[in-house]
Amino acid sequence: MMRLVLLSVISVFLLVDYAKAELICYRWTEEDIKTMGPSRTIETERNHCEGVLGHTYTETFVECGECSCCQQVLVCHDWTEEDDKAMGSSRSNEDEKKYCESVLGYTWTQGDNAKYPECGLCYCCKPKS
Repeated sequence: MMRLVLLSVISVFLLVDYAKAELICYRWTEEDIKTMGPSRTIETERNHCEGVLGHTYTETFVECGECSCCQQVLVCHDWTEEDDKAMGSSRSNEDEKKYCESVLGYTWTQGDNAKYPECGLCYCCKPKS
C-alpha cells in the first residue's frame, strides 16, 4: 500500500512537471534512422527517443504536434547574482557545469545548441515554461 501511494505521488509530480514544460516535435535525423534500423518498431522508436535522446515519446501526437518524439524547448539561463556568488569569481567551466546540472537541475550544453536553438549561445539552458 505504501509503495502504491508513493508511486501515485511521484506520478502526479511527473505529470505536473511535464505539463509545465513546452514541448516541440523532434524530427528524426538520418543518423537516428540508421541507428534504429530499417525494420524499426514503435518500441524501437520509443527506446531511441527516451533512452538515447532523453526526450519524451508519445503515441497520441497531442503533446508536440504531428510526431511521436517530443523534446523540451530550452532557453538560456542567464547567471544571476546569486549564481555568481555561489560559484565564486575564480570558477572554471567545470564549476559552472556542476552548478548548472547539479544545483539548478538544468542542461549544460557548453554552447553546442544545435538541438536547442532557442538557447542561443548559452552554456546553461533551462526548460521554457
